[in-house]
Amino acid sequence: MQERIRIIQPTDWSFEPMDNYIKNGGDAFSVSRFGYELFPNKGVQVDWVVPDYGKWYAKILRKFLKLEGCNLVLQLQLIKRSKNYDVVYYSADRHPYLLAIARKLRICKKPVLMVCHFSYDTRTVDSKIKKIILAMERKLVFSSMDQIVFNCETLMKLAAEDGKIPEKHMVNSGWGADIQYFQRGLYGAHNDIKPFYFAAGGANRDYHTLIEAFRKLPYKLVISCPRTVVDKESPLPNNIIFFDYSKFGMDSYNKLREFYHDCKAVLIPIAYRNHVANGASVFVEALACGKPIVVSDLNTNFLDVEKEGIGIKAKMHDADSWIKIIRYVEDHSEELEKMSKKAFEIAQNRYNYELFTDAVVQQMDKMSRQNKR
Repeated sequence: MQERIRIIQPTDWSFEPMDNYIKNGGDAFSVSRFGYELFPNKGVQVDWVVPDYGKWYAKILRKFLKLEGCNLVLQLQLIKRSKNYDVVYYSADRHPYLLAIARKLRICKKPVLMVCHFSYDTRTVDSKIKKIILAMERKLVFSSMDQIVFNCETLMKLAAEDGKIPEKHMVNSGWGADIQYFQRGLYGAHNDIKPFYFAAGGANRDYHTLIEAFRKLPYKLVISCPRTVVDKESPLPNNIIFFDYSKFGMDSYNKLREFYHDCKAVLIPIAYRNHVANGASVFVEALACGKPIVVSDLNTNFLDVEKEGIGIKAKMHDADSWIKIIRYVEDHSEELEKMSKKAFEIAQNRYNYELFTDAVVQQMDKMSRQNKR
């Protein structure tokens, strides 16, 4: 690329604290920055925008619409500022209907590149009203956005199965974690509690079933999630350890990496099916660490772990299924090693942060050139 591409990227959390932490010698990484820190070395000048909740309209939207109000505030600010950039890079894991409308009506005059975290699969909802609303949003988004890339092949296939989408949007971005980051750091930090299994994340997790399973198992489980989740299950047995990441600030990323390094396998219990690849961040981080994955059996999983040979699927809300799988894993160490090797190979060749960033920069370059004609 001859000229630097200027893009604006929305986020509902400020990138500044992590930037400052790294500048001061810290080591941290989040898959939810979607290429941000790599862009400058790839010819892309990026400015990020966070919601300004001090505005009068922001206060009203938050008061009456709660989290959805926050989403609207972010999109309003993004639309307002977009005129000063070459490309609007909508990487946020949020429904972009307001931005889609603005682009459809050319209120937003700059091309939009969207990282799609949704399948927009109307088969995931039972209510007729919700199905109609989702179908309308699906049509709006796929017809309005200049370019869409899906965060994984699973969601892209589900979107296509539910109805025709423009061929140009059939792009798998290869989104994943930074392999170099997850190969660095301290190994053996938790030798005192090894061996153990590791579960992390707070959104749409069925920790109740997982905890019930480990109450009946002698093996250790470390759970990293909001405290309110485990408080509902207290008292926890001695073999279940709660890690409160909120105490460590930016250093929590390193702490979590240490648990990934030392665990036998990563467990992702999902509470319910929707049109999102639930647990995707934990999933790709496990791949980058070369860890086997046990995940609830859903067709929206980031990858089919059994088909890929990198893990096992557990029945939804079934503690006995988790018990059976953990006992199987304990008795098949050689198979676990094979899963680990395959998981890391997938991270190296198909889903990692460098591949993803290259893919979206390629799209940005194409869109910027087309817009300047």
